[in-house]
Amino acid sequence: MQKRYFNHLFLLTLILSSFSSGAITETNINGPEKKLTGNGGILDKLYGWENLTRIDDYDSVITDQYWSLKPGSAMAYDTIVAKYSSFSLDPGFIIDQSDSILFNTDLSNITPGQTVRLGIEIDSKPGFVWSSAVSDNKIMPNGYVFSDTSVIDHMVTYQISSSSKKHSDNIVGNYIVAWEDLSPEKLWYKFDGDYNDIIVEISGLEPVSCPTPVPEPPTIALLAICSIALIKRYPHIAKASQQK
Repeated sequence: MQKRYFNHLFLLTLILSSFSSGAITETNINGPEKKLTGNGGILDKLYGWENLTRIDDYDSVITDQYWSLKPGSAMAYDTIVAKYSSFSLDPGFIIDQSDSILFNTDLSNITPGQTVRLGIEIDSKPGFVWSSAVSDNKIMPNGYVFSDTSVIDHMVTYQISSSSKKHSDNIVGNYIVAWEDLSPEKLWYKFDGDYNDIIVEISGLEPVSCPTPVPEPPTIALLAICSIALIKRYPHIAKASQQK
């Protein structure tokens, strides 16, 4: 299933320029929620905490914000392995198309060489699509604009790096993406930041570096995020530039 939305990244560019700078195996939406990480957490029960490696959010050239097919992979697919949200959530991917963005729930439609953002859509809140690219979360496809303090990273990512006797069915190399469905800007419920609302195992994709095409209005915001990540990782470069 795919949905096309007007591309509000054009508006985001104007706003930024005004500043100086398968089977669900672990589900319970009625009882007490479990923590995501650590010994005894959801990921520990599903994969073994010692078998997972965290993927960077920001402080790396390659983060979990942008994704492409792995070399040699003809197709990607995802499996929902846990869900604690009371919302109906659809995982998928996001691409830009002309003056619109396309949200597609079928990862098998990603083509070789294509760079995408992962996403989830809240079915009961039309036009609310959280993206793996933090800059997308400023303005929703339906036009709703979040305050700067409410723009957050709505997902965390781990790679399955090993298996164990208890978790011999782990598929080493797959990625686990855990999503937060609420925002610090209270719209429906109070933000809890538990990142266990829907957890998806992804096969056939891998994180890639930020795309660097010739800057156009829709991509300026994305390049700004890349620049911030690089400055944080190599602050001495930024300092040297300021001294020239």
